Parts: sequence; structure tokens; C-alpha cells
Amino acid sequence: MRNHSPRRPLPARLLSLICLLAVACGPGEPAATEGSDGNQSGTAGGRGAESDADQIFAADEAFNRVTGELGAAGWVDFFAPDGRIVVNGEEITGKAAIREAMEPYLSAVRLEWSPTRAAARAGSDLGYTVGRYRAILKENPDSVIATGTYVTIWERQADGSWKVALDVGSEHPEPRP
Repeated sequence: MRNHSPRRPLPARLLSLICLLAVACGPGEPAATEGSDGNQSGTAGGRGAESDADQIFAADEAFNRVTGELGAAGWVDFFAPDGRIVVNGEEITGKAAIREAMEPYLSAVRLEWSPTRAAARAGSDLGYTVGRYRAILKENPDSVIATGTYVTIWERQADGSWKVALDVGSEHPEPRP
């Protein structure tokens, strides 16, 4: 969850997954896509007309859109069966547990985000997105209660779709122009 807690040390299993991603997206032919504020486009190492980075970027945008429409049900639909989130320093694993953790939050808050970068190494089944988020109280649409950045690690599934393996957010104020 793009949460509202101070940064805490990451659990060892979580660090292992992040290290695995770094190796998977490390040297080789990386594909990268940046949002409207960047100028890279992902074409290296793609499968078909659209690179893996482009697919991951689009999946993250769809994740935001569907979560906005369906709340916790939409949020959970984008996770791999063994996907993880970190909330208040606690690692939560599996769709049922993630839904249980997110339901109260997404009932009260409209969470919206936008990826600014996506990357994947050619031939890898892992990639990531980085972006900005904000949380807005549903009862007061003018009330932004949190802003920050997030990293989402995506894993290609057997059917070729990209699902969230890990989502971590870090709250901090909007950057100044």
C-alpha cells in the first residue's frame, strides 16, 4: 500500500526480492519507459510491437484506473497470487490478506497514482515501475491526506500478463516546482 508510515527497515524476504529484481533488471539490454515528464521510450528487448517496459507501464496505469473504479477488489485483481505489500513496516502476503488490509483504507480514501518510469531487462519475467501517489479523503475531495512515491515490482505470469509481486510506498510531500 502506498502507506502513511515512516520508513522502517525492510524485512529480509523483501530485501531478497528487491535484490533479485536488481539482478534481473541489471546489465543487459534494459527497456525503459518514462511518463510524460521524461523522454525515454521502451523498445529494447520487447516481445512483439510493445516492449516489456511499455506493457508494465500500461499495467500500472490500468492498476490505478481499476482501483479507482472498484476499490479493494480492483486493487487485489492486479496482484500475483503470492503478491506482497508493505504496510506500516509489516509485510502482507497473498490476495486475501492484501484485500483485508486494503478494504478499510480504500473505503475511506481515493488512492491515485501515476507511474513515471518502468523498466525490464530483455528476457526477464520481472520489471518495475516507479511513480508518485496521493491519497484523498472520499468525504472531502479537496483534502489530500498523503503524497509520496512508490515502487512496484511486476512479474510476468504464465498467461503473459504482468501482476504485482511487491508494492511499497514511501510518504513524503509533493516536490516543489
